[in-house]
Amino acid sequence: YIHYFIRMLHHKGLLLRVYTQNIDGLEKLCGIPDEKLVEAHGSFATASCHLCHTPYPSEEAKCAIMSDNVPTCSFCAATVKPDVVFFGEDLPQKYFLHTKDFPKADLLIIMGTSLKIEPFASLVNTVGSSVPRLLLNRHAVGPFERVPLRRRDHM
Repeated sequence: YIHYFIRMLHHKGLLLRVYTQNIDGLEKLCGIPDEKLVEAHGSFATASCHLCHTPYPSEEAKCAIMSDNVPTCSFCAATVKPDVVFFGEDLPQKYFLHTKDFPKADLLIIMGTSLKIEPFASLVNTVGSSVPRLLLNRHAVGPFERVPLRRRDHM
């Protein structure tokens, strides 16, 4: 249901941007437009050649993988992989929008994360000191584990 909460914020004109570590594409499925979405770790919804970056139909890649075959690029014959970011790979350029977005934020909502993976773990501290941070999570994480919280923070 949390994805529909995000969509509601978008429909009410309250959403600057969604930064997600998820690769399942649920934000897109619930109606968050591409210009409002930063999939920092990529998505299984698309696939491309790891060498020449030619897009590859994701359904074809999925069918090949499910049939124990390795999908290959029709242009250069290299391996095709889902467009997810593996450890050691660069984050998508769109991720770095946070340097422009976070100074504009009047509220930071953090949800469904352990805040253990960088660079996301540090993002919660990049909003202004007067900007409230709201954690919607099963457990306190990151700076929310430490007491006292900043005066305007909520969990």
